[in-house]
Amino acid sequence: LVRRFKLNERINFNIRAEAFNLFNQTTFLFDPAGSTTTLPVVVNGSNQAVFSAPNFGLIDRSLPARRIQLVARFEF
Repeated sequence: LVRRFKLNERINFNIRAEAFNLFNQTTFLFDPAGSTTTLPVVVNGSNQAVFSAPNFGLIDRSLPARRIQLVARFEF
């Protein structure tokens, strides 16, 4: 949401409300970046990949909860 106030011909003042994860839905994250790309992978005779890392596909954290911020800006 944005509200603009004209103070005079050349100067504006804006107030903005920004929201991230507004509906507060949980977004799960998997292993840290890079850990799934360096896994030792063994392909057996049946064309199935076997990942030998014990934490492969483990959900270990989530993105932050709802965040709302207010922004004020002068334009001249």
